[in-house]
Formats: sequence, structure tokens, C-alpha cells
Amino acid sequence: MELNLLQNIAQAAPGFIGVAACKLMNGNPQKEKLNNEVLAYFLFGGTTWLLVASLDNICSLQGLSLSESTRIACTIICAALLGILWPVWLRDKAVALANIINCYFGKNPIFVEETILEKLGCDNKPHYYEAYKSGTLVASGWGEHFIRSEKSFSLRQIEGYGMEDLQEVRYIIWQDKDMILKEYTLKET
Repeated sequence: MELNLLQNIAQAAPGFIGVAACKLMNGNPQKEKLNNEVLAYFLFGGTTWLLVASLDNICSLQGLSLSESTRIACTIICAALLGILWPVWLRDKAVALANIINCYFGKNPIFVEETILEKLGCDNKPHYYEAYKSGTLVASGWGEHFIRSEKSFSLRQIEGYGMEDLQEVRYIIWQDKDMILKEYTLKET
């Protein structure tokens, strides 16, 4: 009886493991809305079980038989890998595929980033920003501590770098807030 209970718990685990690994890779400690959590749980859990069922079928064609505990272990490992790879690599591939399909049917492309700063600032490269409100410079510095859940980041001054070391990259404009963010990167040497 206890073995069946443990197997049932282990069979429910992949969705939780996938969601937890994805949150870890995204650096997201925030609790999501229940419907988002349930959807993510079933997406990770279902995809993982389909992958392991495919693996089991491939093994069967080779004359191998996976035990129930091996299938469960494979499912848990696959869920963790999916959760880790989703924000790092798989999400971009899924969006690219969705955009190919949308293009074929004449639809607009989709974007999964929630803000432009998440897309531009979270690339592990140094960014220098000047923030303007109503045309007045209110802050400047190197962007750091991009907090996705708060949709914010901090600016820090670093000695030894001047404007002559930087090249302007782009402007980010919030029309409804009368704010402009000028972005700079280090000049190529």
C-alpha cells in the first residue's frame, strides 16, 4: 500500500518539478495566480509524460522494458530538464515556431517578454542608462539588479568610465509616462 502511495506522489511530481525549475532559472520567487500555476503544472507534467512514453516505446522497439520506477525516475529527470531549458533555450524556439505558423496564416508575431526592459536589459551585458522625465535628466548609471517580478532595476555609478567610452544604442520611450531611457554600451575597441 505504501509503495502505491509513493508511486502516485512521484507520478504527480513532474509538473511541480518543472514549474519549480523554471522559476529557479527565471529568478522568479513570486507566487503566480492559481490558474497560471495549474496551466504550467499540466504543461510540464503532460509534456514530460509524453516524452517518457515515447522513450518507453522506443525502448520496447529495441526489445527493452522499462520498470515503473525507471519510468518515474525518467519522468522526474525530464521534468527538471524541461523546467531548466524552457527559459534558457526552449521558449525562444517555441516562439520562433509559433511565429512561423502565424506568418503562414497571416497573423501577427507573438512576444513572450512582459516588458521591453526584460528583453533588452537581461542579456548579461553591461548597459549604461540615462533616464529623462519631462526632458530632464533624473538618473544615470550602469543597469543592475533587474527584478522581473517588480519590473524594475537599479542604476549604479562606476568610477573610471566616461561618456567618451560609450556609444549610444537606442531610446526606450514610455509615451504615457513622459519618460525616455537612453541606452549606451561600451565602444568597441
